[in-house]
Amino acid sequence: MNRSFLKIAASLVALACPAFSSQASVVTFDDQTFSGIQARGGTFSDQGLGFDNFFVNTIAGKFSPSGVKNGTNFLIFDSAYDPLTISTSNKNAFSLSSLDLGLSYYASFSPATATITGYFANGGTITEDVSLNSSTFKFFSLSGFIDLSSVTVTTSPGYTGYAALDNVNFTEFTAAVPEPSTWAMMILGFAGIGFVTYRRKNKMALNAA
Repeated sequence: MNRSFLKIAASLVALACPAFSSQASVVTFDDQTFSGIQARGGTFSDQGLGFDNFFVNTIAGKFSPSGVKNGTNFLIFDSAYDPLTISTSNKNAFSLSSLDLGLSYYASFSPATATITGYFANGGTITEDVSLNSSTFKFFSLSGFIDLSSVTVTTSPGYTGYAALDNVNFTEFTAAVPEPSTWAMMILGFAGIGFVTYRRKNKMALNAA
């Protein structure tokens, strides 16, 4: 009977444990309304992602900057002084599946290499080096950039000027908030496991006596 009861209690706990949900999104910056170049004061959030860089700016799609352009809004940053750091606005873990990168204002040379570094939520990193140019955005599909706390993008040593970013494809992971009935089920399950463990200890003590 104890074994069956323990199975039922364990099942209640398993069912009650909060599940994780995921939401896939693409940050295009096209929901922003502005003209020309908009300075963002070192930090900028859009569509669930935060972007941190001392020189972070957004460029309107109809503006014609030097360097890459694609007819839509995009973000530029200067990683010669400060890497671009990407994280979710809610600081949840996320996966990064793809993004578009290129070279923008004041490019000192082209092509240049950028290093994309993912920081895993449980420790450790993953990196990928990509080649950028100042004529067209390049699409990069990323493999293994999952369960991350943040991502940084840096350009080649010696490169001075801005890099450009667009179409950031990511998936955010959030824990579901348990309902009151779920909490009750979890408490009942733990209580059942505790009761069976207590019975077993008492039985072993009596047998030893």
